[in-house]
Amino acid sequence: MRLSDILDRLYHLVYQRILKEPHVRDYVSSTEWIAIRRHWRHKYPIRSRIAYVLDILLLIPHEIKMKVFEVKCFIQRGRRGWSDRDWWDAPDYLCNVIIGCLSSLKERGTGYPIECKSVEEWHTILDKIISSFKTAKRIINGEHLYIPTYDKNHVQKRKKAKQALKEMSDTKVMSAKECKQYEEGLQLFVKYFLKLWD
Repeated sequence: MRLSDILDRLYHLVYQRILKEPHVRDYVSSTEWIAIRRHWRHKYPIRSRIAYVLDILLLIPHEIKMKVFEVKCFIQRGRRGWSDRDWWDAPDYLCNVIIGCLSSLKERGTGYPIECKSVEEWHTILDKIISSFKTAKRIINGEHLYIPTYDKNHVQKRKKAKQALKEMSDTKVMSAKECKQYEEGLQLFVKYFLKLWD
């Protein structure tokens, strides 16, 4: 039996049997569970404080494990350029790296590709690419919904998505103009990929 299994059983025994604390799995919605738990905390203040201390004590092994994992990831990035954590969410990691690299290239770079007529034109291209990767971060985080403009039914899909998301979430459906700007930045990234050096 692993340590995590033992801690889970201990958690269940202490919280459910001894402290009789409500558990989120026992309720239909999270709002119902929050209300019941708030009532439980007011009704049993001592049990609530014991549960709080146990939360901290049970989290300590997990926190130690996560710190060890962070050190391992740091070493992996130094050795091979990426870590196990990075491939779990490669798009997010790559967006961060690309945004950082291109921002530094724009600030500190002294040259520009032959196709560009001036440094200002090159900086405009870099701004468009950086903006696209920042938009990609928002898409990854669920803040934006991207519907490709090359899709034949993108107008209808955008309308349906706006209707569905208006009631449910804070996710913003990107306009056709925003989608084209996003796509343009990605196309520029592909076009100038081998020119992204100083």
